[in-house]
Amino acid sequence: MVTNFSNSRIQLYPLLRLALMFILGIPSAMAVYPIIPMGTGIIVLIGVITTAFFVRKEQIQTSLLFLAFFLLGFTLTIHSLDKLQAPLPKDEIYYQAIVVNTPQIKGKILKMDLLILYENKVIKTKASLLRDTVEQRYKQLSIGDGIEAISHLETPKNYFSETNFDYRKWMLFHGFQAQTFIYYRDWLKCEVNMSSLSKWERTKIAALKWRSYLLKSCRLEGNDQTSSVIAAMLLGEKSGLSKQTKDSFSIAGGAHILALSGTHLGILFALLSLLFGGKKGGYANTLLTLVIIWCYTVLVGLSSSVMRSATMLTLLTFVQMLSRRAITLNSLSLAALILLYIHPLDLYDAGFQLSFLAVLSILLFEKPIEHIINEDWVFEHRLTKWIWQMTSVSLSAQVLTFPLIAYYFGRFSCYSLLTNLLVIPASMLIIILGILTIASLPIPVIHSFFGHALSFIAGNLNTSIYKIAQLPGASVENIHLNILQLILIYIVIAAISIISSKLLVNLK
Repeated sequence: MVTNFSNSRIQLYPLLRLALMFILGIPSAMAVYPIIPMGTGIIVLIGVITTAFFVRKEQIQTSLLFLAFFLLGFTLTIHSLDKLQAPLPKDEIYYQAIVVNTPQIKGKILKMDLLILYENKVIKTKASLLRDTVEQRYKQLSIGDGIEAISHLETPKNYFSETNFDYRKWMLFHGFQAQTFIYYRDWLKCEVNMSSLSKWERTKIAALKWRSYLLKSCRLEGNDQTSSVIAAMLLGEKSGLSKQTKDSFSIAGGAHILALSGTHLGILFALLSLLFGGKKGGYANTLLTLVIIWCYTVLVGLSSSVMRSATMLTLLTFVQMLSRRAITLNSLSLAALILLYIHPLDLYDAGFQLSFLAVLSILLFEKPIEHIINEDWVFEHRLTKWIWQMTSVSLSAQVLTFPLIAYYFGRFSCYSLLTNLLVIPASMLIIILGILTIASLPIPVIHSFFGHALSFIAGNLNTSIYKIAQLPGASVENIHLNILQLILIYIVIAAISIISSKLLVNLK
């Protein structure tokens, strides 16, 4: 665990340096694309690796190794960008498509994600369908349904926004190659042959259909916000959340709890580890815990954020099992390297950035913050110890994430610490009760009991979040940071941390 910057010399973390070189290759490729083709990057990379084998000087070999990782990130990014540049038809086309998410009503429009099958190609598309007010055929659509339609496919566009969130880049980096508007007379529901889809895509659709079945069985569909919060926190289904609920959680600083990701998997992992004996459970129980984590990942639909969190959790767990040490910068760097190797454009995903910055921030600042209070009575009592440890983790996670949140979303939540003291325990209870509610479906009496308990916890959480969001000065709005200001903020945080660390060492 890193608690002192003076002892955290960069040479102690070779994987961190390699990861940084790999990461530097990604924006470099973005800057020169499509001027430099992928073939050029591959040739230079092979040349660098070949040269490293024949050079005997260790310093030159090390430099060439760093350059190879830079070129690897560069080349993989070019390859990923090439795959997103498939040309779209210029005119309206007739096609068949498969619905791959829960359709959401937005005013007169039904929004949904489609996998369009056209000329032996699969085009991932954001679709807006004009709702028909007479027959209301749109109500028949759900995950896995097929349609045939006529519309014009357009390249994703960036809409005006008061924040730095780039919608067009978000679309491209999540694999969406097109967007389209479908008039209500220009589509019909039909059976679509899915054999042209990859096994991975068919697995995701099957998982989403199973999730939809569970939502219906547990009566978590509809506009009731208590049920919608449970569906979001337990199964990652956010379509039922109202704008007011989303805004309240965002203002209060608890929006992260509505997006199924690392926090939820971390809670589930901790609960399972405790159930299977904690540190005394052995490797077999740890592996069983990871198997359950991945089963849960499949159950909630294999979304990119959950997949990323599950992969990161698995890698860090294996590193910890093999080294028998706590998570370090090296193990976090290894996780980043593997995930970015699989999909380098994830570097530009806000969720990816916040996930890793949160873990990095906890590694660097959690122990120093925890040691601010040295009174013995705090750590002698379980309740006070638990409250202070949770507080220190929450505070440490925000040190490196709050500038990025302000940059992307133009908001700073003033009561996020208070909110996290509520939502983390509530999340644990909701996950436990949710699993018990699903498991007890065959037994109506027990299912009803757990369901009522689940609704009680979620309802009170909703009420608490609404009240926090309405407190005076709940958030600072309309923050406008540019990239230079963001970098300067992180430089100031690093400088203060280094100076504080040296002062503490001198005092000791």
